[in-house]
Amino acid sequence: MSASAPYPGPAALAPTPNADPPTPRESASQWIARDEKVVWHGFTQMAAFAGSAPVVVERAEARELIDVEGRRYLDAISSLWVTTLGHRHQDLDQALTAQLAKVAHSTMLGSSNTAVVELAEALARVVPVSDPHFLFASDGASAVEQALKIAFQYWVNKGVRGRSAYLALGDAYHGDTVGSLSLGAGGFGTDIFDPLRFPVLRTPGYADPGWLEKATAALEENRSVLAAVVVEPLVQGAAGMLVADPSDVRALGEACRRAGVLLVADEVATGFGRTGRLFASEWCGLEPDVMCLGKGLTGGYLPMSATVASRQVYDAFLGEDLGPQAFYHGHSYGGNALGAAVALAHLGVIERDGVLDNVLARGEQLGKLAGERFGQGRLAGLVKQVRRRGLMMGVEIYPPPGAERFAKRVCAAATRRGVLLRPLGDVVVVMPPLTVSPEEIERIVDTLADALAETASETAGRASSESRPVRASPEVSPGEERPYRPERYPATERSWRAEADVRCAEIEASGRWRAPKVFDALGPAGVLTLAPGPTALGPPETRAVVAFASNDYLGLSAHRDVVAAAHQALDRFGTGAGASRLVTGTRPLHVELECEIASWKHTERAAVFPTGFAANLGVLGALGGRDVLVCSDALNHASIVDGARLSRSQVAVYRHGDVAHAAELLASWPGLKVIVSDLVFSMDGDMAPVGELAELAARTGALLVLDEAHAVMAPDCRPELHGPELHGPESAGPDVLYVGTLSKTLGSLGGFVAGSRRLVELIENSARSYIFTTALTPADAAAALAALRVLRSEEGASLVARLAGHVASVHRAVGAGGEMPVSPIVPVVLGSEERALAASAELLDQGIWVPAIRPPSVPEGTSRLRVTLSAAHSDAQVQMLCAALAKLVGS
Repeated sequence: MSASAPYPGPAALAPTPNADPPTPRESASQWIARDEKVVWHGFTQMAAFAGSAPVVVERAEARELIDVEGRRYLDAISSLWVTTLGHRHQDLDQALTAQLAKVAHSTMLGSSNTAVVELAEALARVVPVSDPHFLFASDGASAVEQALKIAFQYWVNKGVRGRSAYLALGDAYHGDTVGSLSLGAGGFGTDIFDPLRFPVLRTPGYADPGWLEKATAALEENRSVLAAVVVEPLVQGAAGMLVADPSDVRALGEACRRAGVLLVADEVATGFGRTGRLFASEWCGLEPDVMCLGKGLTGGYLPMSATVASRQVYDAFLGEDLGPQAFYHGHSYGGNALGAAVALAHLGVIERDGVLDNVLARGEQLGKLAGERFGQGRLAGLVKQVRRRGLMMGVEIYPPPGAERFAKRVCAAATRRGVLLRPLGDVVVVMPPLTVSPEEIERIVDTLADALAETASETAGRASSESRPVRASPEVSPGEERPYRPERYPATERSWRAEADVRCAEIEASGRWRAPKVFDALGPAGVLTLAPGPTALGPPETRAVVAFASNDYLGLSAHRDVVAAAHQALDRFGTGAGASRLVTGTRPLHVELECEIASWKHTERAAVFPTGFAANLGVLGALGGRDVLVCSDALNHASIVDGARLSRSQVAVYRHGDVAHAAELLASWPGLKVIVSDLVFSMDGDMAPVGELAELAARTGALLVLDEAHAVMAPDCRPELHGPELHGPESAGPDVLYVGTLSKTLGSLGGFVAGSRRLVELIENSARSYIFTTALTPADAAAALAALRVLRSEEGASLVARLAGHVASVHRAVGAGGEMPVSPIVPVVLGSEERALAASAELLDQGIWVPAIRPPSVPEGTSRLRVTLSAAHSDAQVQMLCAALAKLVGS
């Protein structure tokens, strides 16, 4: 089914004919009066229930609920996130009645029923859990409770003592039972139960940009006592739709694997298509040990949930009958046959009718319309942030001064207009059924916008009548990943200047303030002007230094032929290209440089970009799409990471250099595949396993993209990539694109991609960083061309050999073991940030500039000195460095 086609078809959602309504009909007020005499509603103050004009539902059709007086309401919250296909779906109705003719329920404690077996078999084919086994319950909180007990007993059964703690995230919500409540971060009025909650290890949630680093650090520190890490993959729903980067969630899963701690994925809210895939874990490439399912499992028909355990976990509970290894836990209605029959039919409809395509299309429409309506005019001052993944959206509101329960009043206004929404604090949740139509998406956004405007006007009128000043609309929060925090500002000063002051102060307080240092030099030696801190007084300090921090690896930026070529280009073409490559920006020098690069790389074509960063953004953006999987090494450069994220592709990150892991990630992907890796990794100086990656690419049909930015000393990889001994005499090997920079080995500026003619032409016609930016300057192109010709000469070979000698000297001086690095960058890992900064300062006192590299550029605990060598360094300069480093490392 096309993602853009309207959904659903009339047959699937044709309402079952209703019986004639009873006469005379009772009014809504009569039903509400009956309700409050006998019913106790969850998360509801019953003293205010009747006065809040609750909707009393009598029946439903498609995606609308109909109350006792015949009014219709679009169910834009899927009846608290459970209804997936709409109400009265013909297939689900039929599955329910067919099972009812067989048996409604039979116990699963020591017995079974056919409906549950068939459901478990169907789920086993789609859940991202290895060889799964299913323990059924009635609701999501019960599924989480089961997961907690399973994780605890797993370690007991394994004979491992002391593994009774859990790590959970800030802003988490996992349910209302005592165990699931303990995992949650509180709120929603549940603080009263704090004395009942058991303690958990808690690190920040998705609202904190550093949540991953903090979680993995706590995981590593407490690995010996942790039974499990529990996480809501991708979206923290009850927190107001806080969204994480899929690669970060995957990285947490990988950290659990390394630490030997179980990972529990709570997919109660995100499961069964809400994010555009059947499970959010799929976006993250996550394979949890235990998974919790609920809400949408039966399409909203019957209460049913499941806890899914991997074979590894399940096997730990096998033993003698009635022995201590058995899991003594179960529910009376666990594995209900009616629920199982409907859940099985539900899975079949999702697959048959292309429901997930509709989620992706309508989700994009929802996000686009919300951005348009809430990003302008008065509403821009009311809406701080819109967060969305698939059809899960949270609209965070800034309540006007004096506005109490503002989001709740907005939702009430929307209900009066016939659209059901739900507040979570200051967030309005939008989560329509997965079958929602384009017209209904427009209705939801328009209704929310009108409700916001009405409620704000009512608030302003009330404030005016009470002689209170009405504040002008506040500024919109700066970005989707940063929550708005008005408490950080004085009441009268909410502006970008105030925001900049706060953010800069936070960075400085963290000890990670960075600023450019001015280096006045031609070559490695010169005068370094130290950048002052943001509050420093007095003139900046200057030092005469030899810099071991440049990427001008062969010293070609000062080569006489390179400088002369740049001068000639300036005289002929001026300082700039004047336009993009496809307008009038291409000069003869660009074409000549591209021909020389193609010859150098033994490819059919090459294209030049303004920078190496732009080349990676452009290449991955041109290749990407929703049907493409980009498989990326965990230590790839930031330009690859950003390019993959911006490509709209599915991104899977494999463990550094682990080709077997990459193969696992590629194995189940049916569409186009890209494997992307740095050839030489800049922080550690190691080289990618090119031969194995080439074999994997050839075997899976993947395109291999290699970034050669730091490969000045790397051996020739062409035999490994294309040799018949690897791929067979009839094969030329995998498709390969080479990406690189002109600023390191060649000492100029720019980037390039080289490969087959059609692939390069595709990039030239699709890459936004190629099409929509001014071309590389003629002077830079001329300098790169001259430098490349030097590199390919005997002089170039001599420079590379000289550089390799310098690297070997430093490698020996720091006592590094193992193979000699193939990178001109020699890392000296010192561990803590403080030690790395102190070592850099000590070298600077000796006239040696080597920068300290620390998080977030490298993982916590691996701060280092990053020594960068050049053929332009003299032997005496290198020996001075070696002596200083040897003393430093020895101490």
